[in-house]
Amino acid sequence: MGVFFSLLTAALFALGNVYNRKTNKKFNGLEAMALNIALMAIFFFPLSILIKIFQGTPWPDVTTIILYALVGIIHSFLARWGLFNTIRYIGPSRASVIKNSAPAFTVILALIFLHQFPTTLSFIGILTILSAIWLLGWQEKEPKNTNVNTLEQNTTFTTWQKGVALGIFVSLLFASADILRAVSMERVSDVILATGVSSLAAWIALAFYLLKEGTIIKTYKKHWGSIDKNLLWATLFWGLAVITNFIAVKHLFVAYVTALIATAPIMTAFFSYLLSRHDEKFSRLFWFSTVLMIIGAILVVLFR
Repeated sequence: MGVFFSLLTAALFALGNVYNRKTNKKFNGLEAMALNIALMAIFFFPLSILIKIFQGTPWPDVTTIILYALVGIIHSFLARWGLFNTIRYIGPSRASVIKNSAPAFTVILALIFLHQFPTTLSFIGILTILSAIWLLGWQEKEPKNTNVNTLEQNTTFTTWQKGVALGIFVSLLFASADILRAVSMERVSDVILATGVSSLAAWIALAFYLLKEGTIIKTYKKHWGSIDKNLLWATLFWGLAVITNFIAVKHLFVAYVTALIATAPIMTAFFSYLLSRHDEKFSRLFWFSTVLMIIGAILVVLFR
């Protein structure tokens, strides 16, 4: 069950990525994130409250609600905003590679806080998946029009060092959110309410940030006139992925869940090819990385 929902989460994140690529590119990173988080909160929070009232089951305690909220604030706001800033320093490909190192941090944090010990072969599977992601990411070329100062271009290394340090911190944030997600599900496994609360908390945190920057009215005024169906589909898939992610950690060690979800970049490429065949071209290295990911996933699934 946990394996199924982990892979389903990866597929939903991948579909969200594909449809997000198709959206109208009028927004910068923060603006796009603000719109996505707002749509998720507007849809999932009222829905979660209505379902909870209809079920008539006891409400979680304050500590559990705070854990739900922290998952949203850390994962959907702080980590994603940090990732956008990492991209500014070292470019999208290398930023994504460092971000996708999160499963390694998750394994360490799960050992420390949850006492979840992966088996030897499943740990090798996690490392195999990470190796495939790193191998694929480091060979990708940055766009020619990027303004990023790469390692070779920056003689003082300051920009590169900032980008790498921020990327590692972002990976730690993503891993921390995964641990909090697992802890919250151990306390009260209400996945719908958890999704609603985490979405609302992320929106509130982002709104405070925009208010502090003095851009909240400008940002959302620009948003409502530019929503398209592809963005709505992306938000729906990402929202469903949040739900299935909560379900996955109920049934499987969080380190395994994170590793299986890390296969999302490969799925994104495949879905993009199926939906828009001219968008993707697969190199030999891509296929080699895909095989590595499949081998790693098999090790995680069969020897957990």
